[in-house]
Amino acid sequence: MPISGVPPLYSRWKVVFSICLFSFLRVVAQTRVSGTVLDVRGHPLSFADVFFKGSNEGTSTDFDGNFSLKSTGNHTILVVSYIGFQTKEVELHTSQIEELKVTLEEYGKKLDEIILVARPKKRLKKKDNPAYKILKQVWNRKKAMDYVKSYQYSQYTSKELGITNLDSIFLKRVFQKTYPHVSKYLSQKSFEGRHNIPVTFKEIYKKVYGIKKEKKRTDIIAERDEGFSLQSFAFEKVQVPTENIDIDDENILILNKTFTSPISKSGFASYNYILKDSVEMNGKKIYTIAFFPRHEYAIAFEGSFDVEAPSFTLTKINMRISKELNLEFLKTLFVEQRYEIVNDSMYIPKERTIEAEFTFFSKSEKEKAIFIKKIDIYKNFVFDSIKEPQFYNKELRQVSATQFRKDNSFWSKAVPERSINNETRDFVKAVAKSPKVTRYVDATSILTTGHIPVSKFLQYGKYWDTVAFNDIEGFRLKLGFRTFFTRHDRLRSNFYFAYGFKDKDFKFALDLKHLVIQNPRLRLIGLYFNDIEQQGSHVLSTTNEISSQAFGTNVLFSRGTNFFLCRINRVALNTDIGITNNFVIGMGFKREFVMSANPNFFSIDFKDPITGENTFSELIDTSINAFLRWTPGRNVFGYGVQQSFGKKLHPTIIFKYTKGLKGVLGGILDYDKIQTDISYPFLLGILGIFRADFGAGKTFGTVPLTLTTPIPANQAYSLTPNTFTLLNYYDLITDAYVSAHFRHLFNGLIMNRIPLLKKLKLRSLARFSVTYGSISNKNININASNIKYNAPKNQLYYEYGFGFENIGIESIRIFSLEFIWRTSLPQNFQFNSGFTPTFGVRVGITPTSF
Repeated sequence: MPISGVPPLYSRWKVVFSICLFSFLRVVAQTRVSGTVLDVRGHPLSFADVFFKGSNEGTSTDFDGNFSLKSTGNHTILVVSYIGFQTKEVELHTSQIEELKVTLEEYGKKLDEIILVARPKKRLKKKDNPAYKILKQVWNRKKAMDYVKSYQYSQYTSKELGITNLDSIFLKRVFQKTYPHVSKYLSQKSFEGRHNIPVTFKEIYKKVYGIKKEKKRTDIIAERDEGFSLQSFAFEKVQVPTENIDIDDENILILNKTFTSPISKSGFASYNYILKDSVEMNGKKIYTIAFFPRHEYAIAFEGSFDVEAPSFTLTKINMRISKELNLEFLKTLFVEQRYEIVNDSMYIPKERTIEAEFTFFSKSEKEKAIFIKKIDIYKNFVFDSIKEPQFYNKELRQVSATQFRKDNSFWSKAVPERSINNETRDFVKAVAKSPKVTRYVDATSILTTGHIPVSKFLQYGKYWDTVAFNDIEGFRLKLGFRTFFTRHDRLRSNFYFAYGFKDKDFKFALDLKHLVIQNPRLRLIGLYFNDIEQQGSHVLSTTNEISSQAFGTNVLFSRGTNFFLCRINRVALNTDIGITNNFVIGMGFKREFVMSANPNFFSIDFKDPITGENTFSELIDTSINAFLRWTPGRNVFGYGVQQSFGKKLHPTIIFKYTKGLKGVLGGILDYDKIQTDISYPFLLGILGIFRADFGAGKTFGTVPLTLTTPIPANQAYSLTPNTFTLLNYYDLITDAYVSAHFRHLFNGLIMNRIPLLKKLKLRSLARFSVTYGSISNKNININASNIKYNAPKNQLYYEYGFGFENIGIESIRIFSLEFIWRTSLPQNFQFNSGFTPTFGVRVGITPTSF
């Protein structure tokens, strides 16, 4: 029956039209959703994954967290995921939704919950592995900065550092009456009732300029921070793994362990790859490749990366280090890098997030830990706008605390919207006012730096040097102090008092350092030293500071006996100029009075170098020296008289010339000495790290025992770099020498392949040290001491051995154990102190050192 007032034909036409229109819309877009993905603080999440459940239809949010997704299918559930956040499923009540707000909650610090896919049971050959075919295409693509003539970009970095895994009871004791005001912020930083407290928050805005891989210049434009000024080893250490992670490098160095990059051409030697997934997004194919270490407990990452086809360009990678690796103190480390594609064949970094946790006792889930979260955001890329060559050689140095301060208007423009952290900054301010948190931070600093605050400007330490033992002094008590206002003091002094209970004698030393000019860095260092010392144990030194003096007197346990110590009264003045942070030239002056610490057991007597008649038992030596020191690639921090240096392995090259001044301030000897020392580490990926140290020197002129060059021995049961473990002091004496020390860390390459033993998670190492030298007849002839001269001239002296590192329990795996042998000594070898062992076992305690 027709509708009243409407012609029957029109009514039927309208019904047919409505049905057709409905069918058309059903075919064109059955489900359409658009909206924004946010975190719990309302900040947009860039590049979050959004897709319909049960399909391969999806997209990613843009930089502002916005997305738009449509499908011809009828979908009722939308899935939203983001690395470090809990995946969320949103029920779609209608097929057309706009301005949908999706809020994701962080996993907190439980990074181990990120599980990608199961490990492959069988390793596929390259020809049978589809992931390998995709990787070959990726290798043909290039990071834009390696392809264009020149580049420049802006980089915003935020660092959040603090304490994690805290419960509510602990926090209520810390904040007391203010707890209700901070509980809202803490709830956003919690997971399963555990909380994070940031104690410092730092933001840096940089400009980076470069020419391919040839030159790179980084200028800090602005910097601001809130919270504690942290100088402890613990808080500095946790920042180290986040400083040098570049996924595009062949090898990535973390805590002096080499991790092969999963996207490098040598990756198949370290990883198993599987093609995890492939989906269509915005009309392009996205391949997801998962990777795992080839061998259990191997030094390698696990994670996944996305490749966009048909350009086969990297778009995203996330990877982590498992706590099962048992790297010293490191509980977990997570890295996510996102890229943007340019010109369909190159990629540029867009954003990088690095999170790490350190525990100093156990690695249990409930153990309190120190955490760091670092975010880098890259923008404003400009390519092929090359500058003058000298521009890239300049180094912008920080010379004051206010140099990079900018007002709020600058930061409001410079900081990406999603990275505005006003809540974090305000919270850090509140934390810095908490007495209990302050005591916790101070205690951490004391435990790890060895210095105990005495007043606002004076610290005692290092406390572990307080008691020592040697055969001259017996038990030795040392009380050391340093002035300390801030980490960036331009004037600083160290001094100590020492007393030997056997010789019943007091000793004293003082140094004073002043940064006269900040750019270029010009330092003056003065030293007064009146103490006993093991002569010749420092073959080459370029500084006259207390830290480099009195070798051989701060050891508590050692083998054999050693009376071969000298009493030194030394005055020295040094100046050095930092042409760059890693190229320093310097000059020095030194006058010292030397005598035996116990003439009844040890004589340094010598005859007159000219007449060969009169015998002297004391020596006044006056000398000047000049040196240069080059440390390419070393990370340098701070702008005070004493800078901090990163743990990144780097070469060190030193040349030094010393001139003896006869007749100046009582100096009795005229001589010349040239020396060089070269240290170079080689990162060998899956093979580990190989380090070579070379030293050489020659003394011109006639000199007594105390100015020769004894081959450096070490009678302690602990290991000391670049010394010979199975020599006694003064066993080998030269005035011309060449030495080499080689050490290789295998990073578990061998031990991880031995059944049963691999569960111990030890890592093997090998060493070889060799020296050659001679002593001139002139220097032999003036010797009137009780030391017999032996030189490794007709027969090389060498030591070799192997050992294991990563020894300890839980997080405390800082010990190494080495088994060392030496070559046989020549038949005409004249012993100075009796038995010289042919085999030894030594312990090393060297966190992150090599």
